[in-house]
Amino acid sequence: MRSRRPFRANLRRLFGQAFTVMDLADPLLLFDGDRPGDEVREALEREGVSVAGILLDGEAAGYLQREDLDGRPCRSVMHSFRGSEVVWEDAPLHSIVPMLAEGRAVFVSVLSAVSAVALPAHLQKPAARMFLFGAITLIEMYMTRRIRDLHPDGGWEGKVQPRRLSFARALREERSRRGMEVSLLDCLQLVDKARVLAGDEALHLLLDFDSGTKARKFFQGIEALRNELAHGHLFQPETLPVIALLARRFQALGDSIHPLGDSVPLDGILAGRTGNGRAGD
Repeated sequence: MRSRRPFRANLRRLFGQAFTVMDLADPLLLFDGDRPGDEVREALEREGVSVAGILLDGEAAGYLQREDLDGRPCRSVMHSFRGSEVVWEDAPLHSIVPMLAEGRAVFVSVLSAVSAVALPAHLQKPAARMFLFGAITLIEMYMTRRIRDLHPDGGWEGKVQPRRLSFARALREERSRRGMEVSLLDCLQLVDKARVLAGDEALHLLLDFDSGTKARKFFQGIEALRNELAHGHLFQPETLPVIALLARRFQALGDSIHPLGDSVPLDGILAGRTGNGRAGD
């Protein structure tokens, strides 16, 4: 029997290690703590930057927002770095995505000195968008395999609205005409797969849902997020919670996909719910 370890390892390497925080972070502008705030504010406005680092005794000791600045010395309005706000330069990208989606800045320590910063706006960068598209692909792979496991006889078709099923059949015919051999299930839209799996305990545990309402809202958000990614649109505020949840559950998603798309059974998901996805873990 073929081992699933190489498949999982490849997924984690591609999405968990190939992208790091440095694919999003920009150099952090640093200013001496005694420098007048109005001078620093002018410098930040010229550079189009909203956050700067503050040096005390030659080392980056904290940061400030542009709106914090007035005529007082920078050290007077400085926010000291908190442990949860600083990550190492090789931290995986997905570990900081939830904080960025929640509107927080993340600072990066390079060679033991804070010298870079990732901001919420950096979620628009190509590396973040590629990671998110990959995470959506992983969840759809899981859902497809889960439906096959639950409905090996094709009984899932009765759970799809006739109009939506007709759309899937038309899509399959078009792909077949182009020489692509795919199953009808593969042509089903993500939101329809979510309806088929409504109430599935394994899926709810995997994505940490405690109600069907939250699950429906999440998959509606996934559809909106994928459209934004596909068309190069800016992320809308209502999709940010979806982005945060995708990143937090990334490890569980990767562990729940077997070779050829086999899904992990419910007891396997229960056994793997110890990870919390926080940066720095």
